[in-house]
Amino acid sequence: MLATDIQELDDGMRFVVSGFGHRFELFVPVLGRHTVYNTLAAVTSALLLKVPPETIQAQISSFHNTGMRQKIYERAGFTIIEDCYNAGPESTEAALEILAGFRSRTNGRCIAVLGDMLELGNRSAAEHYRIGRIAATKADMLYTYGVNAERMVSGAITGGMKQKLIEHFDTHEDLAHMLKMRAKARRNPV
Repeated sequence: MLATDIQELDDGMRFVVSGFGHRFELFVPVLGRHTVYNTLAAVTSALLLKVPPETIQAQISSFHNTGMRQKIYERAGFTIIEDCYNAGPESTEAALEILAGFRSRTNGRCIAVLGDMLELGNRSAAEHYRIGRIAATKADMLYTYGVNAERMVSGAITGGMKQKLIEHFDTHEDLAHMLKMRAKARRNPV
């Protein structure tokens, strides 16, 4: 299965699928290059089960993420990307890629708010550090919460983000307060 002519649009991904004697265009209403890979797996299964391409197109184009997975909210001039359900290194990296896409087409600040990624075993410290390094290149500011997420701070600093743009919070309330203060500062420039 092969995806070509991949386009990231404001509201999803468009690409052409080729394989098993078929070639057709798909639109997935979810952002991120990782969406293409996930869709290819679903399309492969569907074609092996003899599902017609037209049915695949209709079903894929009506897909919606569930839970707290890549929900994008537009509120009062702010764009919020909620992608936190059972977050791991791969999903967090994909979410940061999507944030970077917004960063490239807006004139506002992009703040990554990242918490602990659980169930990583002995890879926890290394993965939190690695994600911090990635966040340094994808966001304008980084806010972290959680014991393991403190490693993201050092990763972001070594990744090139200025320390004054990074903050770790001990409580959800302190983090929420800082986000509200940043929002007020944006609405009421001095």
